[in-house]
Amino acid sequence: MRAGATWDRWPFERPWIPKIGNVFVFDHDVNQDGNNDIIYTQAVAHDQDNGLNTLAIINGPVPNPSAPDLEDWRDYVETIVTAYGDKVDAWEIGNEGGLPEQPGLTPEGYVNILRTTCEALYKHGQGDKPILLGSPEFSTSLFEPDGLHFQHWKDVLRLIHDDNESRNYGHLPNCLDAVGVHVYGRPIFFIRHYRARPFQCRLGSRSVESWGMDHRTRRDVAG
Repeated sequence: MRAGATWDRWPFERPWIPKIGNVFVFDHDVNQDGNNDIIYTQAVAHDQDNGLNTLAIINGPVPNPSAPDLEDWRDYVETIVTAYGDKVDAWEIGNEGGLPEQPGLTPEGYVNILRTTCEALYKHGQGDKPILLGSPEFSTSLFEPDGLHFQHWKDVLRLIHDDNESRNYGHLPNCLDAVGVHVYGRPIFFIRHYRARPFQCRLGSRSVESWGMDHRTRRDVAG
């Protein structure tokens, strides 16, 4: 915060939020060592207490990715939104291997997850907040044809562009306001190029901006 930070990014990771009976548990002792290692309530409250905006990642992995249970996923999303929706300032759907690139989850499967998540967010009055398309890693997914996930991400964007399922948010491009981009050890590169020409992505008839995140400086880059 002393460096001028205004946003904090919190991942709601599916493995960290167990479903006990019909209840998702946000604060619990994940290591069974007597300490509450996962305390979402405290984490989100910390942002509010310190004047930070909260970007919440609704993340997987999705159980049984080859045939995702969309109703179970809907329950998961609605539980998060019911508990923290009034404290969250923006939403991101998925993060790297936790959803957009989850092994076994096809582009079609991920797009179905996007539809279900958008529907739940709009149902609970979150449609007036920025909703981000889950972030793949910067170079290997978005801009390098030889990248490991380039074709997968290209197929995801095509399916979003061609979406014709009308739901409470309209079509998918109407729900998604931005695309997350991980820059890792390249923050200066991102900032310089963003200032010169903002990264934009066309979703349907909309042109949406990219949000730069994960500005970690790698030791080899820092020298």
